[in-house]
Amino acid sequence: MKRVSLLVLLAMITVSVLSTPASAQLNYALGKSYTVDPLLTPSSVWWLGEDPPYTKWTDGSSNFVWGDMTGWQGPDYVSSATIVLDLGETKTDIGKVQVDQMVSHVSTVYECNQIKCYGSENGVDFTFWGDLDAPGMGGDEIILVWSWEPTEAKTARYVKYELYWPSENQGSHKLLSEIYVFKYQAPASSVSLPWYNME
Repeated sequence: MKRVSLLVLLAMITVSVLSTPASAQLNYALGKSYTVDPLLTPSSVWWLGEDPPYTKWTDGSSNFVWGDMTGWQGPDYVSSATIVLDLGETKTDIGKVQVDQMVSHVSTVYECNQIKCYGSENGVDFTFWGDLDAPGMGGDEIILVWSWEPTEAKTARYVKYELYWPSENQGSHKLLSEIYVFKYQAPASSVSLPWYNME
């Protein structure tokens, strides 16, 4: 019984070390402003177009509701878009980059087929970081989460997102819910503890 109890304790310790709740991650993007190309253009009551500084995608609210979304709509076709987020100061410990995107095919709100991210300290010279991945691709009526995570901390003040949509979705809506830049977290490692014979 004592050995079983110790195994359970070790398992609990390992889980607590290996897992970090998403809510506990520090989001450097929260409340920060960004620029958008092409510009957001409100054209109906369903659109939350805003005047600069843009902060809708960094307000900390990401839910599958119209009020949490903003973006682009047809009939003018948007095949690509660029968002440049200003973190306000250079951060030397940047980790995961994430984009939450609304997908609703019945409402002609389609997903990207590629998102790239870059970093810069001066807002002019950007270094390519990587392509974001979306494990939930293919789902519908969802918030599709795109993310990219570095193997070591990145340094930047400005983070650029390049979004691309497939040509077959011409005239559709393009809506995002939130963009994130998280503080770097080193890869979790298991804890080695000495084995004690509790029998």
